[in-house]
Amino acid sequence: MFNESKTKEKYMRGTNHLAVWVSAIIAHVLGALWYGPVFGNAWMNFKDFKLEDINPSMLPYVLSFISCLLVAYVISWLFSKLSVTNMLQGILMTMMFWLVFNAFEMAVLYSFQQESLGLLVINAGKSLVVYFMYGVILSSWRKKF
Repeated sequence: MFNESKTKEKYMRGTNHLAVWVSAIIAHVLGALWYGPVFGNAWMNFKDFKLEDINPSMLPYVLSFISCLLVAYVISWLFSKLSVTNMLQGILMTMMFWLVFNAFEMAVLYSFQQESLGLLVINAGKSLVVYFMYGVILSSWRKKF
């Protein structure tokens, strides 16, 4: 029979929590840079936003960090289940995750919402960079048993 406590204990022992948290923090910072100095003006132009239109609420930033942390933990867990043992495997896996679970879904959503291709490229590009980073960090910084 399935023993939930033993499974959770085994997973938690094999998780490098520091690597997960570091990758989540880096992902969050990459997002701030991506939508700030790197592509902030282009993104605002595609959305027809002005700087004063941006909501100063902390909620999007909190949700963003929680999302980064959850994604990092799930990828770490998947790496352990899929026996990812090196950086190349990690990068290939996260690129596949990005393509299937992120890029295609965004493309469908953007086409129904009639959003511009430029906006899709900016948003999907940020996710591509972040998933690549997850692949590098979470596959190379594994916890040793």
